[in-house]
Amino acid sequence: MKVYRSQAKMVGLTLLALVMAVLLGFVGFGGYQREGAGNLPLLIGIIGGGFFFVSFILLLIKALDRRPALDFSAEGLLIPDAAKERIKWDDLLAARLFQVHRQKFIELQIKPQAVAALSLRRMTKLNNKAMGKSDDFITVAMSGLTIPANRVLELVGKRGEE
Repeated sequence: MKVYRSQAKMVGLTLLALVMAVLLGFVGFGGYQREGAGNLPLLIGIIGGGFFFVSFILLLIKALDRRPALDFSAEGLLIPDAAKERIKWDDLLAARLFQVHRQKFIELQIKPQAVAALSLRRMTKLNNKAMGKSDDFITVAMSGLTIPANRVLELVGKRGEE
């Protein structure tokens, strides 16, 4: 079974990032016209507009990406945003659902020797560090998927038992 990102949510977030970048660009441009270089509105426009423009580009790439966010198969679970390789079901020790500021995550605990064989993405390592976890864990955000987080956890549990 393959689980995809919701295209409607991705397009909505992409457009919202573009609107914010444009609005902050207007703030910066207006500040520059009124006060010249070196003022706070210009600084806010450049930094904020730049942040939202970079967010727009990254979200656009995600919105156009047709790969599944999660790919369940008999061999294991593939999470392209976390690792390039498939996590074998035998290497999965535990899975749990948790929430941080109303955003749901699934945390997968993997055997240490299996983690050594995975090439974890940089963002996965940063997330682990921010949450105080070792690299034996893979934490996946469940927002924006086409099925609810509880269903994903149920699928992980069923596949892990087979």
